[in-house]
Amino acid sequence: MISVIVPIYNTEQYLDRCLESIVQQTYDNLEVILINDGSTDGSVRIAQNYAKKDKRFQYIHQENQGLSISRNNGMALAKGEYISFIDSDDYISSDYLEAQMRAAVKGDFDIIGSHIQRYRRGKLSTLWKPNENQTSISISPGTINTLACWAHSRLYRKSMIDRLQATFLKNVIFEDIPFSWEVLISTQKLGFAKAGYYAYNRDNQNAITRTVLERSIDLIFVLDHTRYW
Repeated sequence: MISVIVPIYNTEQYLDRCLESIVQQTYDNLEVILINDGSTDGSVRIAQNYAKKDKRFQYIHQENQGLSISRNNGMALAKGEYISFIDSDDYISSDYLEAQMRAAVKGDFDIIGSHIQRYRRGKLSTLWKPNENQTSISISPGTINTLACWAHSRLYRKSMIDRLQATFLKNVIFEDIPFSWEVLISTQKLGFAKAGYYAYNRDNQNAITRTVLERSIDLIFVLDHTRYW
């Protein structure tokens, strides 16, 4: 089973598209953990409706604590063999999770990466994808530098995360970096799915609201707290 963790905060405009893309997955052995991080818009109603009509969906409410705490709380609740993080303003292709699971089983990988598409103004364009016919890559500090920018668009073996006690730093942006470094450096190879894609939303102007100075301070903080840097 895959535990899909979806942190939600005021993404009413995009949330239905995100959750419907999960419902439409060709791989259906899922639990979907919806973490409402104190939303004040219609996101609450949308998330609760999905939890009512699909028994795989679990709705959790918390006071606003930020993306990192939402992901950490989702991981603590997860019961699947693998974990997937999907941001509530993004969405996935219908074969996304099936392709990742197929690669995980075939290669016995702890982490499986996928093609990432950028969604902007109604159009998709490639943001990142593995080289043609690439099924895995050996992990080194050099390769991690190019892979450790995000936590989404990957499938993670939960037992590895539990063993490492890997969590996201709270109250900062760039929280993906130390988490990704820790889990990537712990595995010998990263596998790649041969189909499916993660659509990263660039239309959401409210996704990051901090100033350039605050973003720079956060980046310095997370790099200082990243092991193996």
